[in-house]
Amino acid sequence: ASGAVLGMAISPDGKYLAVTETSQTAVVSLPQLVYRGASLVRGVLSDQGFGTIEAAFSAHGSYLFVSDEDTQTVSVFNVAKALRDGFSSPGVAVGQVPVGLAPAGMTLSPDGRLLYVTSEGPDVSGGLGPVPYGLLQVISVAKAETDPAAARVARGQPADAEKEFRHALSL
Repeated sequence: ASGAVLGMAISPDGKYLAVTETSQTAVVSLPQLVYRGASLVRGVLSDQGFGTIEAAFSAHGSYLFVSDEDTQTVSVFNVAKALRDGFSSPGVAVGQVPVGLAPAGMTLSPDGRLLYVTSEGPDVSGGLGPVPYGLLQVISVAKAETDPAAARVARGQPADAEKEFRHALSL
């Protein structure tokens, strides 16, 4: 990464550290960094997303999700393919999940099927009216790996969207 580090995530197997900064995400060999004191950057993931904040690996570690605050998306990368075929290979940047204003924090559900995404601030888009404290959105991980544009399964303020979130959790 060439700018300010904003977020990091460790792969489930402990082999890789994803480091986000403004417009790209570096994938670093964690054992090389920890045990040898040198940063071995395996490659850099980049797409149309800008304003990267956080990163989260899928439960199996093959995919990486990156919140893009400025482009209002979550970018989806096939890390397994990047490590095998090269970081600029076709299909490494799978696509983007549209999530609206300022996506920031992300975490996986315990079973790894859902990705929860929070936004930093108010949003008036999507017919929800004024949302003074940001949004919580739910993304289907399986769908994001194949069709990111259609992967969002719930969106709203938690207090106002309980039924929608319960449905997403039942998927």
